[in-house]
Amino acid sequence: MLSAFLALSALAQVGLGQVGAGQAPASAEAPPAAATSLRLPAGTEVEIELVGTLSSATNKLGDRFAIRLAAPISSSGVEVAAAGATGEGEVIDVARAGISGKQGKLIVAARHLDLDGRRVRVRGMSLMVSGKSRVNLATGVMLVPYAAPVAILIKGGEIEIPAGTRTTVRLAEDFQVNASARSEGKTQ
Repeated sequence: MLSAFLALSALAQVGLGQVGAGQAPASAEAPPAAATSLRLPAGTEVEIELVGTLSSATNKLGDRFAIRLAAPISSSGVEVAAAGATGEGEVIDVARAGISGKQGKLIVAARHLDLDGRRVRVRGMSLMVSGKSRVNLATGVMLVPYAAPVAILIKGGEIEIPAGTRTTVRLAEDFQVNASARSEGKTQ
């Protein structure tokens, strides 16, 4: 029992440091505050808007287009990213409106936002716009005697997504920002 007490006493002196005569015990003050960081997890929804107009008549597969953050991102009362932060999207499928009333097709995807000097991947852009299909009109005209050749000239509607159109995306990766630097920057 005495040996166990002596062993614990020795461990305490090694682990805590020995306080000699005339020395004050180590201060119980907390270590300097570490920089607080805020983490937005992957999957966080943010609102974006298109900077320019997109169209099935003019855009091509692989075209890049500008997007921007439509509303600031805040976490725990701290603005993590200001509205207006820019980013980029890509046209991933496109077809012009065709003959016989076939409507245009335009599928786009947001790729990234530039937040706090870092490129953050985004995904899950949901934006539904459709061109006007005139297939039924073309089919009806084909049934009219002597007018059938005209049916092939009926063109479907193109798809156009105007600048300023808003939608949501989700962060595809965690985004971490130094919150104390953000707070200090706002007070100066």
